[in-house]
Amino acid sequence: QYVGAADTRSHGLGDIRKLLLERQVDEVVDVFGLKSRPSADAIFNTSLLPPRSERMIKA
Repeated sequence: QYVGAADTRSHGLGDIRKLLLERQVDEVVDVFGLKSRPSADAIFNTSLLPPRSERMIKA
């Protein structure tokens, strides 16, 4: 089911939606009372992923 998910079909395997990650970081920071709020770029880096064209599923 994961491989066939709409996000995977549109963005490719291994990718994220930056806005969603930022919201998740906000929730974790608030719930745990963290003193700093890491940026999405500090948490997830796409530079090690293959090109998007190679991560697209055939479905």
